[in-house]
Amino acid sequence: MSWTTDKNILMVIYFIRHGAVENPLGLQYGRLPGFPLSKSGRSEAVSIETFLSDKKLECLYASPLLRTRQTAEIIVEKIKIPLFFDDRLLEFDHGCYEGVKIEDYKTKALWQFGGETLDQAGKRVIAFLEEIKKENHYHVLGIVSHEAPIVMAILILQGKTEANYSSIPFPTGGCLKIDY
Repeated sequence: MSWTTDKNILMVIYFIRHGAVENPLGLQYGRLPGFPLSKSGRSEAVSIETFLSDKKLECLYASPLLRTRQTAEIIVEKIKIPLFFDDRLLEFDHGCYEGVKIEDYKTKALWQFGGETLDQAGKRVIAFLEEIKKENHYHVLGIVSHEAPIVMAILILQGKTEANYSSIPFPTGGCLKIDY
């Protein structure tokens, strides 16, 4: 999928969601350490690299979490571009729900005990984009991050809200292009 967000386009951004994760206990892992790519996640990352190989990327930014690091490292291994990590690309902060079973997470009142809202996660990514755009070093770049922050950033840029979340499908190993 592809969107244009600004008539004065300065950057082409490929948002990349990390590959599938090893999660044998079925936990809401969020920002917890120690969740590497699964075998299928590594295959997804190779497919992303193949897709991006002719896109003329100048650099790749990534969340510092293990699954996004691994996805990004697979991409730059063959494309040979600079790789930068930035905390503003971290996963949505699930607060006290990180580490609970996914089925328990889905039955509780979300974000009651800390964490951030989806809107805050999206705005965090937009602030990152604004800084990169202002620096004007790169014009075609990739960003390896997580579903919620990326989907919310795109929705906010489109003038939409969390209510439209499901309108942007973004599976693991997915790639969304925006002109920004």
